[in-house]
Amino acid sequence: MKKILVGLLMMLVMMVVTACGGGGSSSNIFTDAGAMEKIMGQLQEKPEFKGKKLMVFQDVTVVNSKDHGGNFIVIDILKPGTEDVDRYEYRNGSWSDGAPVKITGDGNMADNVIPMADLHFEKLPEIYKTFSEKVKDKKDVKVKQTAVYRFWNGEWSVLIDAESEREEYGAEFKPDGTLISLKKK
Repeated sequence: MKKILVGLLMMLVMMVVTACGGGGSSSNIFTDAGAMEKIMGQLQEKPEFKGKKLMVFQDVTVVNSKDHGGNFIVIDILKPGTEDVDRYEYRNGSWSDGAPVKITGDGNMADNVIPMADLHFEKLPEIYKTFSEKVKDKKDVKVKQTAVYRFWNGEWSVLIDAESEREEYGAEFKPDGTLISLKKK
C-alpha cells in the first residue's frame, strides 16, 4: 500500500511541476524564441476568441520579472463583433478572463485598433537582443525586461529601456523589429 501511495504522490508532484513549466511561465519572453508566440497563441485559443481575428486596442505592456512571477502581459482586446474592449492579463502561465475597459473620447474605434498579428510579438526576443547589442559597450548598462507596444499618433512602436547607475537609454522599434531610434536620456 505504501508503494502505491508513494507512486501516486510522485506522479502528482511530476504533474504539478510539468503544469507549472508547461504554461510558458518558466520561459523568458524576452530571451526565448517562440515563448511569446506560445503565450499569445494561448490567448487566441480562449473560447471567446477561437477562430476569430483579434484586434488590439491601444497599448500592450510586456514584462518579465520576479516581482510579477515571471512573464506578465497586459493587453486590451476589442471583443469580436462589438465596440467593447476587455483587458486580459497573463500571469503565472495563464490568461485571466476579460475585464471591462472604460473607453473615453469620441474617436473612431477602427482608428485605435490593430490586428494582433501585425504587432509581431514573435519579434520581441530579436528586439531585446538588438538593443542589448547596441548598449553592450556602455559601462554596466542592462536592458530592462519591460516593453510597451505603444499606439501614438496613429502609429505603433515598441519602447524598451536600459540603464545603469549613471546612464539611461531608450530605444524605439517598429513592431517588425526595425530600430527607429536609440537615445541617451
